[in-house]
Amino acid sequence: MRPWLFRLGIVSVASLLVGLPDTSGAGFADLELTVRTETSRFGQYVPICLFVTLRNPTAQTIRGNALLDGISDSYLRFSLRSPDGKEESISFRYPGMINFFTGPPAPEDMPPGWASWHRVVIPPSYVETLGAYGIRAVFRDIGGKAKVSSPEVPFEVIALPDNEQAAVAFLKEHTLLRVLSLHSTPPYFGKEDAAAWERFLKTHADSLFAPYAKAKLGNWLFETSRIRKPPDEQCSRGISLLLEAASVQDFLEAPDALFELIDDREPEIGETRAGRILETWPRSTMAIDAQIFLDRMARIRARSEGADIP
Repeated sequence: MRPWLFRLGIVSVASLLVGLPDTSGAGFADLELTVRTETSRFGQYVPICLFVTLRNPTAQTIRGNALLDGISDSYLRFSLRSPDGKEESISFRYPGMINFFTGPPAPEDMPPGWASWHRVVIPPSYVETLGAYGIRAVFRDIGGKAKVSSPEVPFEVIALPDNEQAAVAFLKEHTLLRVLSLHSTPPYFGKEDAAAWERFLKTHADSLFAPYAKAKLGNWLFETSRIRKPPDEQCSRGISLLLEAASVQDFLEAPDALFELIDDREPEIGETRAGRILETWPRSTMAIDAQIFLDRMARIRARSEGADIP
């Protein structure tokens, strides 16, 4: 994920307003929280990425907790309804996770039209059972007294083809199931994991999980080598793997793989790739990020030409 996305994930049509915000008459509970998945049916062990959006639909500024993408479970929580009807809270903590005490987030002003979003992947251990599920989110204000809840989103986990069992066994053996998605936590991995992805692609090239392996390995190769000038073979292979993953039909994270290659330092190539995301996957959540990138490039170009753009 590009570093500037954290800031671009916060959008406000009221950002041009001048003066003190009107915070009367609207409270934290008036915010709108939604959860979305890219599809309603997932093969067993296929990553289920949740796209969570917090929005101020009111005509007034609301002041409170706006830190939707904090790693703590304290403010953003998810409740999962499993096929047997039981509900449980999801924990996104993982082995080796480091705890940093940062204190509670500072309150922020959320003007009318303000929105922020965050992607998070359900840990696979929660959705191994086949059947119908439901997921909903709760986001709490600082202090926990006020909260906003999302409607429940249904989805189904279906059986994989029999010929995928060997691939799944490999992913389990090397503890790669949890980090299959480009949005998985932890987002990083080391050389041993990279070597495991390489072996997976050699032995399971035709698996439906191969595009995930290509995207994950390609992104690691690209991110760890793109600062080198000129780009070396590792960087070139990373780009090639990400493009291969982005070209796979029905791969849920195809637009995400292509978006990983969008770089401020190559604006023309970035605009071409963002345009392809909008054209090929207009209903994907990544289309939102692609449009924001294009809008930002347009503003930069206009400023360079002397236009008075705020």
